[in-house]
Amino acid sequence: MPDRFIEHSLRAFSDDLSSDAPVPGGGSAAAYAGAMGAALAAMVGRISMKKDRSEALEAYIEETDNLASSRMTAPPTRASPRR
Repeated sequence: MPDRFIEHSLRAFSDDLSSDAPVPGGGSAAAYAGAMGAALAAMVGRISMKKDRSEALEAYIEETDNLASSRMTAPPTRASPRR
């Protein structure tokens, strides 16, 4: 049964990424990097909310949370590496 990358630790994902297996590849790495960027943007929004609460900022945080979540589910399965 294929493994889901989302269920791997960051160390396991990094080890898989550096292996000679065809997956994960650049797309999976880009999806993870995008999710981390969106999560950091949400963090900044939440810190800003402590100073100035606004509907626009709440919408921004919601959007970045959704981006982070959707990026983390991008690679649905892991193909078995050929040996």
